[in-house]
Amino acid sequence: MKLTVNFQTLIMLSLTVVLAVATAIWGAVVYRSIYDIILHGFDQKLIALGNGAAEFTDGDGHAAYQEPREIVHLLPGPAGQLWGWDGSRAELVAIDPGDGGALALPTPPMQAPRSLAFDQASGHLAVLSADGTTLHTRLDPDRIFSAPDPLPTPADQLLAITDALWLRRGRELTTLTGPPGKLRLAEEVSALTAAASGRLFGIAAKDGALLEFAADGELLRRVKLQAEGLRVQALACIGDTLYAAGSSLLRIDPEEGTVAEDFAPGWFSERDPWFARLVPAYRRTRELAGLTFLYTLVYLGGDQIRYIMDGSLGEDHSPPGYLDDVPDVATINDYTQAQARGQGFVSDIREWEEWGLIKVAGEPIYDHGGRVVAIAGADVDIGVIRDKTRYALFSVIFVGAGLLLLAGSVSLRVSQGLTRPLREIKDSALRIAAGYHGSRVAWSSGDEIGQLAQSLDALSTRLAAQARQSVGYQRALASGREQIALENALTDLVGAATGALPPRMQSERPASEHAACAHGEIGMLWTLASGGLDPLRLISQQAHVQSLARTLLQRLAPAAAQDALLSTMPMVTAVACWDSSRSELRVRTREELTLLLIEADGSARSQRCGDQATVRLMPGQRLAWADGLTLVGAADTETGAR
Repeated sequence: MKLTVNFQTLIMLSLTVVLAVATAIWGAVVYRSIYDIILHGFDQKLIALGNGAAEFTDGDGHAAYQEPREIVHLLPGPAGQLWGWDGSRAELVAIDPGDGGALALPTPPMQAPRSLAFDQASGHLAVLSADGTTLHTRLDPDRIFSAPDPLPTPADQLLAITDALWLRRGRELTTLTGPPGKLRLAEEVSALTAAASGRLFGIAAKDGALLEFAADGELLRRVKLQAEGLRVQALACIGDTLYAAGSSLLRIDPEEGTVAEDFAPGWFSERDPWFARLVPAYRRTRELAGLTFLYTLVYLGGDQIRYIMDGSLGEDHSPPGYLDDVPDVATINDYTQAQARGQGFVSDIREWEEWGLIKVAGEPIYDHGGRVVAIAGADVDIGVIRDKTRYALFSVIFVGAGLLLLAGSVSLRVSQGLTRPLREIKDSALRIAAGYHGSRVAWSSGDEIGQLAQSLDALSTRLAAQARQSVGYQRALASGREQIALENALTDLVGAATGALPPRMQSERPASEHAACAHGEIGMLWTLASGGLDPLRLISQQAHVQSLARTLLQRLAPAAAQDALLSTMPMVTAVACWDSSRSELRVRTREELTLLLIEADGSARSQRCGDQATVRLMPGQRLAWADGLTLVGAADTETGAR
């Protein structure tokens, strides 16, 4: 046995070393091969997805959407919106203060205005002509402007102040609608707007500072604008929040003069019909293909790009118009070739400061004239490629480990194949000798060892059967003796209780379903429904009823005790109270009951009782409740039975 174990250990150690070395070499080769295959597959996938996105995207619509707007006039519009005039496209736009996006409004043909104002009270839009001499109005966006109204002198600006339209000429303001009014500003301004509180904000004409005026034109505050190179060319207030127009929607703090550029430049809106129609397809494609990013961009020259369409969500989402810096020269060359020459590309693995290691593919997007207007890009994080390669390597390692375990298992089974049957036969024989009959040997071969195991199993089976038979006999004898002893004890208990009866009540061991008890001169008799119960069960119930009946007689009046026993014990079919002093039996029963009335001369007749009945015995009369349980009338009883 010792030589076998040592040989087995030697085999297992040798196989372990060989398989470990082979698995390591194989894993390195397979890892490199799989990495190259997966990397090439991702290149093809990125090219296909980038080209598909470029073909899917409407180039003309993209070209129209990607052109940044130039908002030169800004004014409070209806329903908390900002309205503005897009000088680059010559159209009126509605601006959402929540995202800074601008959507075109129906605009009739007209020249670029000098100023715009929306009258909240009447819903009129007033337009001051470029030369400041004529005024146009319209009632709603679907109607053309009404005939111009000539002004007596040219005006510089239209304003909506406290539900009225005002004209500004230099520092002088006069009402155009509503009650006549006039005020003079304390300082010359290049742009002016009114807040909901009645204050006026303007840009100083001489140095570009932010000015705050009272409602009468008095200068309240002068603050230097901290614009940091941002061009501020129009002002408007929504409530008391001051906004300005620049390359995007700007928000100004009137007290500090700080300018916050909260939105991507260009005034792009994700609610634009063209954008809203395409972006769900980009998002769905990115999700199904497992890409990190799927987008379109415009290369602006130098190291600047502008994102237009982005299929990502959450923190990684780039709003339309978002500007970003290109990290290296190689990427700049790729974008230059794609946008200027129409050449698609797949980059090497490159590191972006914000996104990490990324592999990028780009395809040009063309308009109807064949001009490249943008680039459709598909990116994948290199971590995805590494994860897939690492998964493949782990698969190789698991296969090698499985082969190692398989080899060890085979060698172990070979070494144990000779000794295990004999060891099991020996252990089984020892268990049988110790009294564990029924033990079996799990060996079913057809050789001599298998025949020996079968003989030992047959012997064990016979001994187990004999042991079970002997135990069954012993249990049956013990159970029979215990049941007989219990029946006798309960019968003696009921009989002893029945023996203490009142006068003229006689008991000579009636059947087990009949019993009686007494308290003083009062006795109680009852009958149980046997219902096919075994004798032991019936006697046990009889003892329980007798204990309850005795307690009721001690604590209640006879009639109440009788009713309580009948109502609480469903197995009681009939109960009666015997008053020995009056020779009177009061009967309560669940169904009609027949008793045997025996006269003094020995004749007998049946006495039927309904659910309630009373029987009085005459002298010499006897009433049989059951065989062995009778009642005897008193000698001084004067009334007969009824």
